[in-house]
Amino acid sequence: MSVTSRASLYMPFSVARVFNAMTDPSTYEKLPLVDQTSVVLAAPDGSFNGIGAIRELHIKGMVIQEQITGLEINQRMDYLFILWPLPLIHLGGSMIFTPYKKGTFVEWVSTIDSNQPLIQKTLPIIKLQADLGLKFMLYQFKKIIAAQEA
Repeated sequence: MSVTSRASLYMPFSVARVFNAMTDPSTYEKLPLVDQTSVVLAAPDGSFNGIGAIRELHIKGMVIQEQITGLEINQRMDYLFILWPLPLIHLGGSMIFTPYKKGTFVEWVSTIDSNQPLIQKTLPIIKLQADLGLKFMLYQFKKIIAAQEA
């Protein structure tokens, strides 16, 4: 029984500006809980966010590696956690960027599952926490972009 967490937010910035900020690993270092990021493996085209790239995030003692699985410039980025310290299976996530009025509507989704029966029972609670976490991250990105624009 997998669960999908979702969060969305309007940002009063261009799609290109929001896309570039949210897909650049260095922006993540400005988030409150992220200590550092790095590119473990560049994409075949040499980019840090091309399909196949593997990026690493150090988050308060945890290490997460994500692989970029899909990319449409200024439209969406899909990813998969290939290494993380949680007893969960990450089935994939997407950040979707849609022009809206004079800014950008961002939707962030992430799907998880578990092969452990006890944890499967708690997935609805984990989903609620992940929903809030994604929303918090979106607000943090909005704040970071606003500071860069000032």
